[in-house]
Order: sequence, then C-alpha cells, then structure tokens
Amino acid sequence: MNLCKYSLVLYILALLLLVVPVLITLGTDENYGLTWHLLFTNIAIGFLLLGKVLSLIQKRKENKSIIADTSIIVVLFIIFVPRLF
Repeated sequence: MNLCKYSLVLYILALLLLVVPVLITLGTDENYGLTWHLLFTNIAIGFLLLGKVLSLIQKRKENKSIIADTSIIVVLFIIFVPRLF
C-alpha cells in the first residue's frame, strides 16, 4: 500500500482550502468572517498533519530518516492546538 498518494491528496486539499477562499475574496470584494477563516485554516492544518503522519508511516516502513517529518508534525501540532481554544 502506497501512502504517498494519499498524503499528496491531503496536501492538495489543504492548499485548496487556503487558496480558494482568498481567490473568492479577491474576485468578489466580499470577505469571509473570522469564524470561517479560522475554520478553513484549522481544517487545512489538520489535512497537513494527516498527510505528514501518512508520510511518516511510509518512511518508517522503508527505514528512511523520520526526523524531519516528526519535527514538522510537532510544529504543526503546536500551532493547531492553541487555535482550537
């Protein structure tokens, strides 16, 4: 099972969740409220976390170095948790 494909899909979804609202705002001159902004960014960070966890699992199966992925997961988790409260 190749988890890299799934993590790539999660990264693309996260990118779309960040870019599409910005493009809609620029195109229509109407902005989203703070609640929607926080919701979209929190979901995007969650998708990034899930994608990094899947790539971490794949690298552990292939016996590759996991230090970079682990540090990115920790940093994203530190960013994500305070945004929830």
